[in-house]
Amino acid sequence: MEILRNLILKKRDIKPITIRNYFSVYRSLMKKRFDTLQEFFENWRETLELVKKNYKISTQANLTTAMIVGLDAIHEHLGNPDLEQGLKSFRNHLLEIKPLLEMKKWGETKSPQEEENWATIEELQKEMVKKEKMAKKIIKRGGPISWADIKILQSWLITTLYVGSEENPPLRNDYGSMLVISAEDYKTQKKPDINYLVIHSSRTKYFVLQEYKTFKTHGVKSIKLSPIVNRAVNAYLKIKDLYMGPKTTDTLFFSLKGMVPSAPTMSINVQEAFNGMKKHITINLIRHIFISDIIKNKTLLERKKISEKMCHNLEMQLAYNKL
Repeated sequence: MEILRNLILKKRDIKPITIRNYFSVYRSLMKKRFDTLQEFFENWRETLELVKKNYKISTQANLTTAMIVGLDAIHEHLGNPDLEQGLKSFRNHLLEIKPLLEMKKWGETKSPQEEENWATIEELQKEMVKKEKMAKKIIKRGGPISWADIKILQSWLITTLYVGSEENPPLRNDYGSMLVISAEDYKTQKKPDINYLVIHSSRTKYFVLQEYKTFKTHGVKSIKLSPIVNRAVNAYLKIKDLYMGPKTTDTLFFSLKGMVPSAPTMSINVQEAFNGMKKHITINLIRHIFISDIIKNKTLLERKKISEKMCHNLEMQLAYNKL
């Protein structure tokens, strides 16, 4: 995998998070069918049929893009004509589904999946309140706390981050590897390609985003925490130190084994945080709901400010709006 990673990086200027996502796609599509990446790419026909038959259009686009990047790099390295044919086939498939993607993107009506799982911001916030009540019982009790307690506390923080305040509209899965750092340390220790929670004081904190999907377009983002989100972060950071199991001390979230959650793991954590609603609530769905519920009474300038905090442009925000 390291060889392919180097081949891709030699050919393309892409962010670490993007290449991690590509390799997550390869591992998912390979499963136990192939032993090596070379064998996997050489059997691209089987993978293309798998993608076409088993995934929705938007997912097909992501998987196909990852395959194009991998095939392009490995074909140039090996000079295999069949791999070049695979590259052309995946590119043609992307062109074929592009009109369907455009219809889905700009269609204002909900998809069947969105219709089934749609909720209002108020309903999502009710779930946040439930998680908050559970978390406060743990906080009142004090330590030591178990992993089950940590999951409740993390779920409360997640629901607050995503629907707690209009001042902090929902990001993508950018919180998972976020480093917690003091303002003083940030001045001397900050590095590129890392998201930070910068603590100025108990009342003032900022999310500094440098590793996210549209970074090349929007650059570094500094977003102040609202009072609601700030209070939840304060309580969580204080109580998580009472957990006696393995944990990272410098990241906002951590897994059962004390590791930093990957982007896919963070997406699952968000779904689990809202599982009390008996619906499949994803990050993208939350972002769509937020825009559809919040922007309807906003001025164009207010919409633009919200779109900047959500790290997308105004055009994409309008595309997210659903009747």
